[in-house]
Amino acid sequence: MGAARTVLAGLAAWRGAATEPAARAARLALEAIDAYGAVAVAAAAPPRNASAAYAKAPAAPAPLAAMAAEAARWADEAIAARDPVRVRDRLGMKGCKHFAEYLDLQRLAAELGDGAARARALRAVERAAAAEAYHAFLGRREASARWREDSMSYLRALYLSGELGAPGPLLAAWRARAAAAMPAFWRHVAGRGVDQRLNFAKLFRGLGLAAEADLVAFERATRRATHVARRRPLAWFLLSADRPYDLTHEVFALTRDGRAPFPGAGDPAAALAADAPLSDHAYALRTAAALLKVCVRRDALDAACELLANLGQLGARAGGDALGELYRQAADYVVSRRNADGSFGETHDAARVRAAKGNPAYDVEVGGTLHTTFVCLWALAQRPGGGVDVSRPA
Repeated sequence: MGAARTVLAGLAAWRGAATEPAARAARLALEAIDAYGAVAVAAAAPPRNASAAYAKAPAAPAPLAAMAAEAARWADEAIAARDPVRVRDRLGMKGCKHFAEYLDLQRLAAELGDGAARARALRAVERAAAAEAYHAFLGRREASARWREDSMSYLRALYLSGELGAPGPLLAAWRARAAAAMPAFWRHVAGRGVDQRLNFAKLFRGLGLAAEADLVAFERATRRATHVARRRPLAWFLLSADRPYDLTHEVFALTRDGRAPFPGAGDPAAALAADAPLSDHAYALRTAAALLKVCVRRDALDAACELLANLGQLGARAGGDALGELYRQAADYVVSRRNADGSFGETHDAARVRAAKGNPAYDVEVGGTLHTTFVCLWALAQRPGGGVDVSRPA
């Protein structure tokens, strides 16, 4: 297989460096880390603009904290996501969802030392929480499309606002609205997918909205239906571009977005051994590694970043073994997709996307680039080799 990508200078400090013999051995072992025959990243990653989809200029190498600060400024100044009511009413898009993504990105930058990100996020929180229209979906039927679009992100934004240090009275009033709607939330959750049910439970716990005994029983029953527990074959995840997210979101929920060990997790290297029993941890790790390589080959950046985050949450680190080499190569691929304006990813064809969605006001930067930018940075911050640890909300 081809040689590994050169580690970018701006990331060398947090990734660490393997000795040359260990790196060579790791590269030779890469193809054997799973049983699915997926190609290795170094041989597969296409050039940055192989599909002519990157209209923005590439960024120069930079440390992770600087990347996050630049992205946070881009999200605040260049796009409208900081105003969820405007995104909903004027753009016809998911205001709560994109607002939560905006807060995720500002929080990540703040955790990496950008004080301006925290200040701008708190200003946006105070404006949103004061707008009655932001909370309006709570007055609708929980089976409505609006509930499906807004409910989880509404809770996630509340949690993030607490993490960012929003004023106590604001948080108390917002939480009281959510608490009053808990019967409707529980009815709504019953009709959602498995990973969504687990992620709702995670937020209920983090916000103190449900009794621990109820959450434990709910999670125990729900976990039996996960793709991890059912051992979905790799081919199932390749049937559509959306299916890898079914795995990534389960791992997010099962690890509380990297804040807790994966249930029953053992040593990652042992889990990948050919004769290792196929535990939930081994299955998740093998499948995430294989899907990561496939997504890099396809230049599916957004999914690749979520899978890279999964590897960190499942215990992988940028070391000198085969899994560590995969981690390094995938991180280099992610960094190569950073744009000079601070965002990550391709330049979406706005006219085509608007036509496909039947929405002439749709903003592709809010609807696509924002999420990709956050997950790219979040994936790079998943403690590679003992570096920075920044988790999403519990």
